[in-house]
Amino acid sequence: MVVQLRQLSSRKGKQQVAKDYKFLLQDLKRAEKRAQEKINPDQKLSLCMIVKNEEKYLEDALKSAVDVVDEIIIVDTGSTDATVEIARRYGAKVYFKDWAGDFSAARNESLKHATGDWVFVLDADERIPDEYKNNLRALLVPTDQPISYLIFIRNYMDQMHESAMLGHYIVRLFKKTPETRFVGMVHEQLYPNWGQITIPENSFYLDHFGYTDAKAKLEKSENRNLPLIKKGLEATKDNNPDLHSFYAYYMGASIPNSTRENIDEKKDWLKKAVSFAADVNDTPHVPLAYTEYLNSCYYAGDFEDGVQMAEEAQEVLPAIKNYPDFLDIYASLLIENKRPQEALPLLHRSLDLKENKPDDLIFFAAQSGRSGSWGTYYTLGGAYALTAEPEKAKEYFAQALEIYPDENKDKLLGQIEKMTGSTDIAFNHFKSRVEAEEPRAYDMKLLSNIYLKKEQPFEAILLQTNLHGEEKALDSALVLGSLYLKSQRFELAQKVYQGILSLMPESIPAQLGLSIAELRLSDSQPDIEKVETCFSSCQTVQDWMALGDFCLQFGLLEQAEKSFEQVTSLDSEHYDARLYSALIYQEKNQIDQAVASLKSLIESFPEQAAAYTQLANLGMVFGRFSDAEPLFRHLIEIEEADWYTHYGLGVALSGQERFEEAEAALLSARQQAPGRTEPDNLLALIAQAKEQAPQP
Repeated sequence: MVVQLRQLSSRKGKQQVAKDYKFLLQDLKRAEKRAQEKINPDQKLSLCMIVKNEEKYLEDALKSAVDVVDEIIIVDTGSTDATVEIARRYGAKVYFKDWAGDFSAARNESLKHATGDWVFVLDADERIPDEYKNNLRALLVPTDQPISYLIFIRNYMDQMHESAMLGHYIVRLFKKTPETRFVGMVHEQLYPNWGQITIPENSFYLDHFGYTDAKAKLEKSENRNLPLIKKGLEATKDNNPDLHSFYAYYMGASIPNSTRENIDEKKDWLKKAVSFAADVNDTPHVPLAYTEYLNSCYYAGDFEDGVQMAEEAQEVLPAIKNYPDFLDIYASLLIENKRPQEALPLLHRSLDLKENKPDDLIFFAAQSGRSGSWGTYYTLGGAYALTAEPEKAKEYFAQALEIYPDENKDKLLGQIEKMTGSTDIAFNHFKSRVEAEEPRAYDMKLLSNIYLKKEQPFEAILLQTNLHGEEKALDSALVLGSLYLKSQRFELAQKVYQGILSLMPESIPAQLGLSIAELRLSDSQPDIEKVETCFSSCQTVQDWMALGDFCLQFGLLEQAEKSFEQVTSLDSEHYDARLYSALIYQEKNQIDQAVASLKSLIESFPEQAAAYTQLANLGMVFGRFSDAEPLFRHLIEIEEADWYTHYGLGVALSGQERFEEAEAALLSARQQAPGRTEPDNLLALIAQAKEQAPQP
């Protein structure tokens, strides 16, 4: 080794020596690990891979396998990145073969160089879970038969989120014989392959992350796989019915359920996949074709067609009754056909199949993470809700929520709430989680939102206090109280402010907010003397703003003006205080001062919208529609204007009798706020004015 290092030194220089020396030490460590006794040490295991530009994934794949296999054979089909360097770093024997549009040819090239008794196939974007590595070697039983193992692949549609996982079985480990080879240009299959053994998922599986990159997946399908599939269809139509059937299935499965035309084409291919199969009971993708067809019917609203196809599938392929994904989508179609009672036994069987697997369970078909699991519980909840069994519906919805595998449950919560019209299920679930020893911030946040929906704001404030700290939570509570006041929900505002004061009794904004709520509920006016005493209690800008807002709401203009003057004395650039001061000028009919104040505010804060709106409104009050128009137009230019800005522009234009332009603005306002009546009322007046106008 010393001689070897000296030769490297003279050839490549010091920097390269360091690099090679590091790799040499790594190789020695790997050799030491491989020398340790493995399960079935007399059975040599070759890892065979084909790669091209896989530097993003390859290292993690090799890292997961290097200590399990006895040799690594990699066939590179034209990489231009660091793929080959990474492969050699892990001791792989790298061979090169030009890509000829044939996956089997590349796979067979890797088999040609494999010297093991067994071959393990791994794609670059797949991983062996750490806890299952030894289980792989346990399968290497001495035999002369061409045994092959069907391995479960967990395809993650989102990184490690099991709610978005679709699984399927495929041969990945097999005994190498002189006859062993792959056939098929794409989605290649092993031959001979008559000794298949299915390995249960809980004994061994592979994680596949290639589908998490949706863009890359689409590009591979459209630019590489589909052209090969089309060639394969032509090449197999007269000599290999099962492979021809599989290619038809792939064509259908590749078409998204996005348009009516797409769905019709997709369903046509899936029907062909079933009809082309030589024996549907011995063709692994036929259950997938039926199930994919049913899914397309569901998305397209072809519920009756879906039910008819499901009934046909059960007659043609009895074993499909043991396929949870098929049972779940069949049940969903029955529910949409207003036959929920018939859906119930299908869904219960789907759950039972996960616990009590019969001998003829369809292992090799794709399995989604939701079927026989949280998704089935959710569908059962919906079915029981439709059969007027609310308690059972709640039971199954609660179980769906409990076992839903992702932390973010917002979407599922929304669906359950929509189905039940209640937050009770989510409330009970998150309340029990928050009462645990170490509640998660996510659970507290969700429970806080549920408390707000249940109109229990004080409980929400307490949770927010635990979550964000007292100061931030109380600031949020003050905003909430203000929103309740503006929407005239005075009883809820009262609860919020009482909650704040129970935690911080000296809060001036909360005291004043509570007073507003109580006065509005009793339809009373404030006591002026009590208001005057508040002036001695205010200390901060927030206190003075709250007092000014209180006085303004009850028309106490002098006291409001005094409060806002105190604010500007502490913060001369306080936007809201200056805005409200201009409003007080307007209320006191001091129009010139109001206009001057608003123009000054616009000059200081040209990006803030409120002063523009107030000045435009002031102009319209006095019939100055041409002055208001550019202000509203400017607002539309500088921000994503709300409905009122378009409505105000419509008013300004109609005031100038520019009715066509006004109608366009009002239609924009109506589009943004379809529930508001103001745009429609003004449009009706404009139509009336146009009818009454003298004809030219």
